[in-house]
Amino acid sequence: MRYKNILILIFLITINLLGFAADNGTPNRFDKYAVDALSFEHGISHQTVYDLYKDSNGFLWFGTMYGLVHYMGADIKVYRHDPKDKSTLSNDDVTKIFEDSNGRFWIATFGGGFNLLDIKNDSIRRYTSKALELEDKWNGIVWDIKEDKNGQHYYCNG
Repeated sequence: MRYKNILILIFLITINLLGFAADNGTPNRFDKYAVDALSFEHGISHQTVYDLYKDSNGFLWFGTMYGLVHYMGADIKVYRHDPKDKSTLSNDDVTKIFEDSNGRFWIATFGGGFNLLDIKNDSIRRYTSKALELEDKWNGIVWDIKEDKNGQHYYCNG
């Protein structure tokens, strides 16, 4: 029980810090909401969170051990891996979430490479070492995704 309380406290501190970190000078969309806790009952897929990301619209994304969670205030959408469906995440262990300059979301995974989520079309495209015809020296483990000033993406797996 103590571990759960610590996780909730860390989450609440993070929410407050995100509220103060608005870098564009506009009010933070979450300033008008009070969040006490998010749990399994609310749709959070797992308590282990590898990454927390605030998108350009002010919504929160959680990279968890069991999928990607998009928290939109009143609504939650969870993206999961389904081995029978190639239009789902390549792996449930989501390690990094990155929104590029075109508003597309790049989702890094532990063991499944990375994925491109087009939120407008609600579609996912997988990028694994096999799909990219690369030798699998990195075992599909991706820890970070970035975009350079020319809009080209690259990943770090170490």
